[in-house]
Amino acid sequence: MAAQELFRLATCGSVDDGKSTLIGRLLYECKQLTQDQLDAIERWSAVRGKHQLDLSLLTDGLREERERGITIDVAYRYFETPKRKFILADTPGHFEYTRNMFTGASLADAVLILIDATQGIKAQTRLHAQICALLRPQHIVVCMNKMDRLAYNEASYLQLVADFKALPFSFSGSSLHFIPLSALEGQNLVSQDKFPWYSGPSLIELLETMPLLSPEVSEFRASVQVVASEGRLLFAHAFGRHLHPAESVVVLPQNEPVAINALTGLEALTIELSASSSAQRGNVLVSVGHKLQLCTKLKADVCCLHENGLTSGTYLIQLAQQRFEAYCQFENEIPLNEFGTLQLESNSLIVADCYTQDKHFGSLLIIDPISFETLAAACVYACGSK
Repeated sequence: MAAQELFRLATCGSVDDGKSTLIGRLLYECKQLTQDQLDAIERWSAVRGKHQLDLSLLTDGLREERERGITIDVAYRYFETPKRKFILADTPGHFEYTRNMFTGASLADAVLILIDATQGIKAQTRLHAQICALLRPQHIVVCMNKMDRLAYNEASYLQLVADFKALPFSFSGSSLHFIPLSALEGQNLVSQDKFPWYSGPSLIELLETMPLLSPEVSEFRASVQVVASEGRLLFAHAFGRHLHPAESVVVLPQNEPVAINALTGLEALTIELSASSSAQRGNVLVSVGHKLQLCTKLKADVCCLHENGLTSGTYLIQLAQQRFEAYCQFENEIPLNEFGTLQLESNSLIVADCYTQDKHFGSLLIIDPISFETLAAACVYACGSK
């Protein structure tokens, strides 16, 4: 494994199950906190009447969050160990902020689902688990937190594991791990002296050693963001493998072959073509012989993220950099934070793939065409004919 490998993490789970405390403890144990940060946490802990450091305050960055003692926004923190660098998203546990949890988890290589061992699986735990089953991160780590309140009892932990495995969701697209811990006391983050019956790795050891798989796409794919000089100069965000300067590519959906004259960058690309092209923002550059689908119909699993719910109708769709109108049909009205299936049809030609093949070109947002609010997110499982 390469040194200082970048790994994206997200925490989720029900409110008050200890997500922010876990992140604060991780940063503390990895010696990532400055003295100024520790002093600030000590002051805020005193304001809240705490007799010890409240490490959850480190990630509750908004003043409203600190005063109310909850997490609203997605708080991002960076830390590292000798083996890896981590970007960690602390996502909210409240029902009304599920869309923020969806955002944080969708970008993660591994998602940590926290469960309060004294409370068991709650409704929001089930919802977050179902979202993880939909998003299929490479790894899901189910953390049975607050084991100190159960005197680190093994039987209680094993029952929680059995309860989670009994959930009616398939996690077949992810590697599933279970770990007992106490974020408050730092047990099984590094030290394991309270878990003589547990033979697995500590949380930090697990995070350092979980394999980070290479991108699932073996061909070059890039979303065009800016076009200049009559289509000769393109700025694009690349996915999959890197592009070679002498390589021929195709512009989709118009299937226009283009030749590259000069190339700079790896993921953020500046591409100079040898001649003018019809490329425009939202188009896709791909390798010759690509496997992306050109279609007008999609089927997808959808999660409603808006309080007004979802009903069949015409919406704006954002898929990669493509934005287009489409008629969306749902079997039934889908309330906030509920799931359903989507059949989408557009007059525009769509460049897409199944989510299991390419998360970037296989996921989409449903947007209100009047208010431009995001209403839902969906994962494509079938691409229809042209």
